[in-house]
Amino acid sequence: MNRQPPSHGPATWARQPSGRCPPVNARTAASTVADCSAVTPGIVTHCAYMVRSSPGRSPVFDRVWLYSLEVSVNESAGHVKARSYDSSGRQAAAAAARARVVDAAVECFAEQGYAGTTMAAVAARAGVSVATVHAAFGTKSALLKRAVDVAIAGDHAEVPVADRDEPRAALAELHRTGDGTALLAVFARTFVIASQRVAPLWAAMREAAAADADVATLQARAESGRLAAMTGIAAELDGAGVLRADLPVPRAGQVLWAVAAPELVERLLQQPGWDLDAVADWLGTALAELLLAPPSRPTGPSSP
Repeated sequence: MNRQPPSHGPATWARQPSGRCPPVNARTAASTVADCSAVTPGIVTHCAYMVRSSPGRSPVFDRVWLYSLEVSVNESAGHVKARSYDSSGRQAAAAAARARVVDAAVECFAEQGYAGTTMAAVAARAGVSVATVHAAFGTKSALLKRAVDVAIAGDHAEVPVADRDEPRAALAELHRTGDGTALLAVFARTFVIASQRVAPLWAAMREAAAADADVATLQARAESGRLAAMTGIAAELDGAGVLRADLPVPRAGQVLWAVAAPELVERLLQQPGWDLDAVADWLGTALAELLLAPPSRPTGPSSP
């Protein structure tokens, strides 16, 4: 049974099933469960506490209805017994609202840029209050970070792209067969698709970094993370024995970072004759030529 929270005051307490809850001191107020020994049988809510102070007196804490949580009263003993509470529905609703906020932020940042996007505009598009947006993300730069993460992944799952099924299967295949071209082809396709989604946000972040210290820090961390991810791919190629012998892993990571850039994908897609497939095929082939050792020459029977 959910009740709307009443306005505070003596008349309010008189309307509650428990009557007026007495004032308590600060130590008692540390507990959020009311002393309901005098409550008549039925359903009451947990009590929270609100400070009521008067000049020259110590603060007094009045119990206030907290209408979202309920307890049941044992009629025979007159004691409060906690009602089992399933929060899964509320958690799902909160997650759905958070996802709507992020989706709205992706659209706003892409359309209006960072400076032109307000938390109020994001809230309006998501159908939530501004307070909800601030409570979920705190700052606009933090919201931009989450928007970039979701745009890269393509969904709201808290699973890094590198740990998802297709990249993991491609890595396993690399170490099983030693075929670096297959890994780079999977990487190129995944990267191009993600870049198409994130490019407008990346541009908004790059433009805002010049004037906003928080966004500048965010951009630096994003680029550092991207370089680390590319170096990780180079290390996998090296571990499988297919990286060029004259190309150290750090340098190979830098090559990947420079060539596989969202800006490059965006520019190619703006040119006639280039679509996602064409860009992915070109990128995979270019990276293979830049990074992989030449295939071993076939060896036949020794000549007599």
